[in-house]
Amino acid sequence: MKIAHIIPHFSPFLYKKPIGIKKMVKTLTEEQIKQGHEVFIIAPKGSQTPIGKLIETIPSLRELNISVYDFKSYVYGFTHASMAIDAACQCDIIHSHMDYMFLPFIPVIQKPVISTIHGVNFSPEEQFIFRSFYGKFPAVAISESVKKINTYIKYSETIYNGVPLEQYQPNFTSYSDYMYWLSRFNPNKGALEAIQISALTKRELKVMGFKELGKEDYFQKMLSLIRITPCVEMVRDTIAEEEENKRYFRNAKLFIFPVGWEEPFGLVMIEAMASGTPVVAFARGSIPEVIRDGDTGFIVNSTEDDIRGGDWIIKKTGIEGLCEAVERIYAMPEEKYRQMRKACREHVEKNFSSKKMAERYEKIYKKMIFHG
Repeated sequence: MKIAHIIPHFSPFLYKKPIGIKKMVKTLTEEQIKQGHEVFIIAPKGSQTPIGKLIETIPSLRELNISVYDFKSYVYGFTHASMAIDAACQCDIIHSHMDYMFLPFIPVIQKPVISTIHGVNFSPEEQFIFRSFYGKFPAVAISESVKKINTYIKYSETIYNGVPLEQYQPNFTSYSDYMYWLSRFNPNKGALEAIQISALTKRELKVMGFKELGKEDYFQKMLSLIRITPCVEMVRDTIAEEEENKRYFRNAKLFIFPVGWEEPFGLVMIEAMASGTPVVAFARGSIPEVIRDGDTGFIVNSTEDDIRGGDWIIKKTGIEGLCEAVERIYAMPEEKYRQMRKACREHVEKNFSSKKMAERYEKIYKKMIFHG
């Protein structure tokens, strides 16, 4: 079948440097090509990919130097979505990754449209759009937790994101002694908290991420904290190529993820575990669905007033709890720690493979195309 993936207008689709949604689309596209499908990627100008057939629309927000938090981003988003229609309608199935921005066009399109909702905690204005189309399009959730938050969306399926297992080589023996943090520099992702944990535990931390338009103050605050924290190294503040990310994942002692929001999924967590690296994170959003407490890392409640389900091993909360979790991993006997690394890889193989993700999407596509 012919499949069209419409990615958001935030930044170009760069095959060697995919992030977030674009990494999920890249992985899904690779699997769908293996399945024998013809795949089209509809993306902003400046995109580059050797896989699928690329169709470009307008310049991305990044090229225009417009923050996603700027009202103008809505105008460009809907423009990008409208320009994607002609090309997308040449396909058998249209797969939108634009959350609410493609919804107004679905009623006038004579092709089946599925939408994976990657976001969470939408603004009242954005929620209004979702409510206006409630139950009128097949929506896929990327975790069970988002269903409880995005009650204004009628989800038809939950499909976890996946990673291509063959591209992540687990390291069970020759790892280093550093903690690793990777994401965008945004309060939601917890870079400041990771640095604080490093300072308190005196454990080495390597930080890699990318600057986000509209969050410059946060980035400068983080740099100031790094300057006075001797055990923290800023590896990179721009988007790195995937092979560099994978190297840091597989050589890390642990991956630290003290998120400050209801994390919709957290692709970096399964990338870490696929590499054999355990994860320490707050019990927010999807994290209790992704990590097996005590087996593939540790889950910590963020505050005494926000106790999430699960009788977690670590009873302390907040930064203090994360520090205890970190020290537990460093204090593990070598054999027990290696067992945890192996459990991480096995957990991803069983639950978060890209093949499993693609098979589930293919099943939905066929149902929509042949049965309506």
